[in-house]
Amino acid sequence: MRDVSPKGLATILVCAGGGLAAPRGGRLSALSKRLISGEDFTSTLSGARIVAEGDTVIVGREPGDLRRCAVPDVALEPGRAVVWDGRYELTAREPGWTVTAALGRLARLSPADRKIVRRAPAWARGALPVLYREDGGDTVLAGRRAEVRNLAPRRLKHALGETTQEADLFLAVHGETPPTDLFSFEDNKHDAPHGPPRDREP
Repeated sequence: MRDVSPKGLATILVCAGGGLAAPRGGRLSALSKRLISGEDFTSTLSGARIVAEGDTVIVGREPGDLRRCAVPDVALEPGRAVVWDGRYELTAREPGWTVTAALGRLARLSPADRKIVRRAPAWARGALPVLYREDGGDTVLAGRRAEVRNLAPRRLKHALGETTQEADLFLAVHGETPPTDLFSFEDNKHDAPHGPPRDREP
């Protein structure tokens, strides 16, 4: 909903951006006023991008911020959970994989993976997690070779006091599911921001 409070908007932005400190001050206030006014716009704050078009508002990770802030690649060890970019928890099934952002690597994905990625808005695709091998092998969507848990919806629910069963706080990402952490909300359809629906097993 466009009438989300500044505090609620700050929470959404910090969760989508994977950060620790919620934004505040003049920029947050101005962004909140633009939403309430009904203006169509695209803006960024706290590592997140907000796209408002008509009754629909989408908030997600700003891919360009991954480059500016030099989010490090992380080598994965089988069976050991690792948090990457504050947004995803990954557990590799086999050795040799490193997680990084899809930014600059989308063309290296297989046709099947590129088809999956196209389900996400074009501007959001570069922030998706992919895996590559140090030996120069394949680049794949993270869910192909690791268990991936989307942490953003869980953080948002906790922050807004909407705690549910643990199974609902994690969105498991499978090989056939683009691991998006976008939050979208539409006037007259939803009472609060929400993450993407849980996909069924392929």
